[in-house]
Amino acid sequence: MVDKIALTTDCWTSRGMESFMTVTAHFLDENCNSKAFILETKPVQTSEENAADRHTAEALSAQLLSVMDTWHIKEKVTSVVHDNGSNVKKIGEAVGKCDVPCAAHTLQLRINSGLDVPAISKVLGAASRLVGHFRKSNVATKALAIKQEQMGTTQHKLIQSCKTRWNSTYDMLRRLEEQRWPICAVLSDAEYTSVSDARTFELTDRDWILIMKAGWYALQ
Repeated sequence: MVDKIALTTDCWTSRGMESFMTVTAHFLDENCNSKAFILETKPVQTSEENAADRHTAEALSAQLLSVMDTWHIKEKVTSVVHDNGSNVKKIGEAVGKCDVPCAAHTLQLRINSGLDVPAISKVLGAASRLVGHFRKSNVATKALAIKQEQMGTTQHKLIQSCKTRWNSTYDMLRRLEEQRWPICAVLSDAEYTSVSDARTFELTDRDWILIMKAGWYALQ
């Protein structure tokens, strides 16, 4: 029998612009093993006049209370973990439980702030566009594989960053550093890259230095 449960909430919007909240229960079993189960993914219900406020703390709190009532766990819930969105910061307090911001999301926000330095954000943008070029162009992708083989470089594909996942930015930079010379070889080869594309996507020596430094600092 589980006596204490922590809940996590994830609010998201479908491609059809429908709002949902997924609630997951976390607890320790009798052997102190961590367990997690998704309880429900529920549409966030609101009246027509309040449809624009479907992600308000009141609406989300009502949905969370409904889930707890359905599973008869209200008295067992000790805390509610959520992201740092202004609409959900008080959801735990609203349902009478300890309110805990998600550590991973808090870290993500701090890292985003750190990366929001003009010199760094400029390089990250250029790096992302470069990766996008190779991922969208079959010619560039095949050319990269050829250059990798010729240069004896590991035949890895480039990684695109995702703004909501800081580690993807790190992975993108590390992979670019690894593949620097095959990439440069493709961009400088007129057989695979037009002059205009080469000018658009080529990174400067300073850019490459910042890419290497960013990865080095991430390891410290």
